[in-house]
Amino acid sequence: MKLRGHIFAVMIVTMPMMVGCDLTVQQFLDGQQAYQAGDYDTALFLWRPMAELDNAGAQYGLGTMYAEGKGVPRDDVEAAKWFRKAAQQGHTKAQIVLGYMYIRGVSVPQDYVQGYMWLNIASANDYEVARQRDEIAVKLTPAQIAEAQALSRAWTAKYGKKSNPPITAKTQ
Repeated sequence: MKLRGHIFAVMIVTMPMMVGCDLTVQQFLDGQQAYQAGDYDTALFLWRPMAELDNAGAQYGLGTMYAEGKGVPRDDVEAAKWFRKAAQQGHTKAQIVLGYMYIRGVSVPQDYVQGYMWLNIASANDYEVARQRDEIAVKLTPAQIAEAQALSRAWTAKYGKKSNPPITAKTQ
């Protein structure tokens, strides 16, 4: 009798969390659908609270909105902020975008070492990025490449090889 009551209590406590996860996924997908339909106000309304609660997919979405000036004024500094937040959580696409922002010096100081580092981290989850990273390597000295690889290893040691891709209908 006590065990059954304990299991029931666990179900009552965990059920809202499971429903919350489904609601978060649905909220993200609704935002993605709104964005793709050109309803940027709705996408912003759905994604901003998620992004502020550290949802990497929503952070990437906000970064994209600011980078493209869709639903918000174009603001590369704000875009870099959101891409960085998502990249630091292991969002591969955000890592790629942030890497190229450093390489091109878009809203961040141009820094090939940082750019290479982010592309190197992303290459663990996207083999095509490894080729792009290697094309960038010709602009770096061997010492810079070694520094970028050391930074990549340090990041991976601290955060692991986590990847947090955006949720899409295809992953459901």
